[in-house]
Amino acid sequence: MNFSIPKSSFFSTLSKSNSYFAKDLQFFYFPQSNKKIGFIVSKKYGSSSSRFLFKRRCRFIYLNNSMFPKKISIGLIIKPKKNIQISYDSIYLNFLSFLNYIKNNGTKT
Repeated sequence: MNFSIPKSSFFSTLSKSNSYFAKDLQFFYFPQSNKKIGFIVSKKYGSSSSRFLFKRRCRFIYLNNSMFPKKISIGLIIKPKKNIQISYDSIYLNFLSFLNYIKNNGTKT
């Protein structure tokens, strides 16, 4: 199953989304019937392998982790705020912060 946001609707989706700023990441989120994820990662972030590692870690946390309840189904676009290497633990803590925000404020703000 493909969990990526289609390229044809990526920027229109981005313009309609709400945003949340965590310590190292910026989350753009929007209500959606299925879980979808997209990324905005500049080449300034690092080599292609560094960017891919970041995306792979984010996908794993978002799609394969039980911290996101099944009732929360949102589309998510993630953008790193700094051009540094972000560890898995730091990404995980940013996701926890985002999840707490979603649980307290809901997806429709």
